[in-house]
Amino acid sequence: MQDFPPLKRPTRLIKKPSYLQEYVCLSVVSTPSPDPFTVSSLSHLYGLVQLSQLPSTYLAHSQALLSYHEPTSYKQASLDPLWVRAMESELQALQANNIWTEVDLPYGKKAISGKWVYKVKLKADGSLERYKARLVIRGNTQREGIDYTETFSLVMKMTTIRIILTLAAYRQWQIFQMDVNNAFLHGDLYEDVYMKMPEGIPNPHNKVCKLQKSLYGLKQASRQWFAKLNEFLKQQGYLQSKNDYSLFLKSSDTHLTIVAVYVDDILVTGSNIDDIIILKQHLHSTFGIKDLGNLHYFLGFEVTHLPPGISLSQRKFTQDLLTDTGFATAKSVATPLPLHCKLSLDEGDLVQDPSHYRSIVGKLNFLTHSRPDLSYAIQTLS
Repeated sequence: MQDFPPLKRPTRLIKKPSYLQEYVCLSVVSTPSPDPFTVSSLSHLYGLVQLSQLPSTYLAHSQALLSYHEPTSYKQASLDPLWVRAMESELQALQANNIWTEVDLPYGKKAISGKWVYKVKLKADGSLERYKARLVIRGNTQREGIDYTETFSLVMKMTTIRIILTLAAYRQWQIFQMDVNNAFLHGDLYEDVYMKMPEGIPNPHNKVCKLQKSLYGLKQASRQWFAKLNEFLKQQGYLQSKNDYSLFLKSSDTHLTIVAVYVDDILVTGSNIDDIIILKQHLHSTFGIKDLGNLHYFLGFEVTHLPPGISLSQRKFTQDLLTDTGFATAKSVATPLPLHCKLSLDEGDLVQDPSHYRSIVGKLNFLTHSRPDLSYAIQTLS
């Protein structure tokens, strides 16, 4: 066979285009890969941290998040025995807590529909913990003064979360994560609320469910649950912060314990591990909690503990966003906006679905918590 000479490489110097002079581009180099979501090809999502430098357990967890399919409807879930078993377990928990009674719908009353929400729960090492199915009522159809009165509930600020992570990393404290089992079911319900029979339950006599306790999706559900938890923590000697009412502190001359609440997810850190263990025991005996160990996945953030500190990533959130918008296979660009880009309100075609556009922009705003380099482009779209 004839030997061909090696290909000649061009010697011309490559310069950055003038319109990119004001940008810092391609600061992280990734290895090309046929799979757009492999470890090597996603290194550009992490900015300062290369994925190859992460511990193997966290890489396994991050990879496992992408390998499980979560159904979006009861029809899809009913075809999988594992999800069917998860729904049966949820119904058993609801029945054990006497959440509702089956009654005929009173005249003049309206029954609210519900839906199933599905989530795969993973351990810190990426192995499967359980399939979780949750029955959620469609609270957006509730009517003020009839189905609910007060709805306002506190939500922890993202700034508070960052401060807690920073303090824990600086002090080298462990951060523990706990999930309250069926948290909203502990809230007391004072209004008469009727719900249609959930999918998967035979209903030959057209009965409806009269709720005795709060249920996920109700407008007042998170408020009632937080009131219950707030009372419990104050009984344990914790003080509610005046700067963020979802933050609780318990201090002494030598130790500090911090509790942060985001609906039914609880973060605990502090200087005394014994105080944290006692709090866990009291929470479990009162509400029933699931101890998830060290913090690894919270509010869509993948949390990695490294010797220099703590790394936050929204890898799965980014992939889901790209998939939902149809850009999962789109090619990447050096910068999200050309220089001197100006958008006008009175030029171009109108968006056919404004609510969908607002939803995407809202998700992009949430993405800036780990990707501040996108802030300018997202602000322009906003």
